[in-house]
Amino acid sequence: MRTPTLLVILICFILSASAQDKILNVGLNFRTDYNIILNNHEKTTRDINLNTLKLIFYGTLHRGITYKIQQRLNDSWYLESDKYTSSLEDAWINFMLGKSKWDITVGKQDIMFGTFESLYDPSDMYLISMVFNNFNRSQVGIAARHTWSEGNRLSFQISNIAGEQLSYDEHHSFAYTVNASKTFFDDVLWTTLGYSLIQSGNSRFFHWFTFGSQLKVKKLFIELDAYAGRYRQNMTFDTSLDNFRESDNFSATIGERYQIRKFNIFTKFSIDYQKDVLEKSLSKRSYGVAVGTEYYPIDGQNLRIHAAYRLRHNHYGDMWLNTSGNEIINQFIVGLKWELDLGRLLTTLGK
Repeated sequence: MRTPTLLVILICFILSASAQDKILNVGLNFRTDYNIILNNHEKTTRDINLNTLKLIFYGTLHRGITYKIQQRLNDSWYLESDKYTSSLEDAWINFMLGKSKWDITVGKQDIMFGTFESLYDPSDMYLISMVFNNFNRSQVGIAARHTWSEGNRLSFQISNIAGEQLSYDEHHSFAYTVNASKTFFDDVLWTTLGYSLIQSGNSRFFHWFTFGSQLKVKKLFIELDAYAGRYRQNMTFDTSLDNFRESDNFSATIGERYQIRKFNIFTKFSIDYQKDVLEKSLSKRSYGVAVGTEYYPIDGQNLRIHAAYRLRHNHYGDMWLNTSGNEIINQFIVGLKWELDLGRLLTTLGK
């Protein structure tokens, strides 16, 4: 366990011990998968991965002041849906500003890119867009949000931006984001609309537009997310080489879930299109599909057993290095995920 991990845990328990009321809830989240990957460019791989192992701390420090810390205990290198900035995923405090319906969040938090897909914990996803995979899920920043009712919000956020995809100068790179969400027809239809001005160094700016929509009808759930914007793409699989070029990207995903008793049957489709800014030609085009099921054996527990199949077809342009045109990836996933409340578990065992 790393020193920062121990430090975060120690701070949380000190806060808990110094408060009169219970302010510390501790959860454990882990996911383990057995994977089979068939890639037409590489050898078939079969392995078992502990993709997620993290502690979650959350609670109320005072009336209107809440916090959350998520600390990863393992290194995740395999599933693309688990690429995080660092082992400390979230560390924020939220302040409600009286009865004004405004609240402020300070610390490391999710970037409000403005889609529903970007709000998910990546370990809950089987197929994600190229954009979501290339960006860091959370960064240090400050956000202000006005809430009229659940699902009807207007949010503003300023955050650091790290990572080679966006930063020419990591010490002068920020994202300025505005995000609006609204519900219709008695919360049957949920929508979000976002715009991000991404400052990459002192003089370069990237723009991002996003749209998300969710339709909930009884046991059927349909979701659409779309992105359009520009970032830097490394045109090689060899990370030791520097071949970054600016690309315009369009990405869209549509998925559906249908609940049958304790089963969730799901399908998801994605399309990603990337155009090289300099040559004004295709740099990458991807299609993806995922199908599978989740089984929740215990009512009231966030415990699931899942099985999924994922297909990804990538077509690379001439400016890419170390590729031979098309890439076809087939992946089979069978696994288990459980997020449990450790305090409740210890209380139950004590009885």
